[in-house]
Amino acid sequence: MIRFSVVIPAFNRERELPRAVASCLTQEYPNFEVIVVDDGSNDATVQSISGFPDPRLRVIQHGVNRGHGAARNTGVRSATGDWVVSLDSDDELLPGALETLHGHILGFGDTVERLAFSYERDDGRISPLPLSHDETLDYAAYVAWLENRELWDFLACTRRSTFDTVQWAERRWADHCLYHLDFAARFRTRFCSAAIAHVHTDAATRVSYRRRTRLVARTTAAELGEDMDCILQRHGAALRQFAPRTFGMFLRMRAAYHFLAGERRRGLRQSLACLRAAPFSVESWGLP
Repeated sequence: MIRFSVVIPAFNRERELPRAVASCLTQEYPNFEVIVVDDGSNDATVQSISGFPDPRLRVIQHGVNRGHGAARNTGVRSATGDWVVSLDSDDELLPGALETLHGHILGFGDTVERLAFSYERDDGRISPLPLSHDETLDYAAYVAWLENRELWDFLACTRRSTFDTVQWAERRWADHCLYHLDFAARFRTRFCSAAIAHVHTDAATRVSYRRRTRLVARTTAAELGEDMDCILQRHGAALRQFAPRTFGMFLRMRAAYHFLAGERRRGLRQSLACLRAAPFSVESWGLP
């Protein structure tokens, strides 16, 4: 029987984490483990799940906050399952999720290294949006899949052995886009339209919210800019060919990160690159 390792990184999620853990431990599928990686929380995150005396649950603690990428990598290194299910600490698996994963792996697991399922969101939308078709994507097809997509998030179930080749970036504010592109360049993904998890957006500590605060804006911009540099260096040619609008968006994002980090000269140079790539883009002309 296939064994799953559900990896849940958590930082200051004492209210939300029990919901996520309970959604895993109540799955009827019998062969899995849940690994919670507490990323240096300064609240009662770890204590909040002390009421789950279940041998399938393990908790690993970082002494300091290192970022969700580092926490995911720590969880994967401790995993014993054949496949790793990545679950955010403020989300939850839907009933029957692991059974659904098991069935799809039996059908496609020999041909792909990752399964990507849809999320239900608490605002009524489904992610990814537009809804993905049931299809297997190689690198070029994945890059093309990014084009004109409003929501990119999906519930990933990944063959554990792939993490020997592609790991999450461990910068504290790192985004997830670089990991997914690096993964797609080496491995195949099977997209499945079925929704097997629910996304909650009610946590005040969501990384996407914290990045926007003035307190962390400068550091965030610098580190996300490094991510964007890696994306453009490694995947710029494929993005230009298969997802030109997304390529232009990434160029504008890189210029904006320069400006936010106080690097005005570099921001202006990047803005000129945006104009050369898309001279008729209103967004590019509005960057400086």
